[in-house]
Amino acid sequence: MNFKENSISAKIFDPFGTQIISKSIESDSFEDRFEISFKGKYQLVIENFGSEETTIVGVLGHMPDKSKLSIGIAGFYLLIVGLTGMVGVGIYAFKKRQKNFS
Repeated sequence: MNFKENSISAKIFDPFGTQIISKSIESDSFEDRFEISFKGKYQLVIENFGSEETTIVGVLGHMPDKSKLSIGIAGFYLLIVGLTGMVGVGIYAFKKRQKNFS
C-alpha cells in the first residue's frame, strides 16, 4: 500500500476526553506505546484524510515490563546455545565412534 503523507492518523483520548497521543501513520506497520494513567474508557480514533477507502487492522495489548521481556530473550539465547552444544556433542561422538571402528 502506498501511504501518502498525513493521510491516516491515530489518536488516543483518555477517559476525560484529553488527547494523549496523536500519530500520523506513514507505513504498513505501526507500533507505539502510551501510558494508561486513569481508570476508565480510553478511545482510539483513526482518521482517513485520503480519497481512497483503506482497511485498517488494529491490535491493542499489554506490553510486559522490561525485566520479563529480558528474561524471555535470555531464555531464547540459552535455548540456542544449548541446541548448538547438543549438535557439537553429537558430531564429536560420531567422529570418535568412526575412529574406533577404523
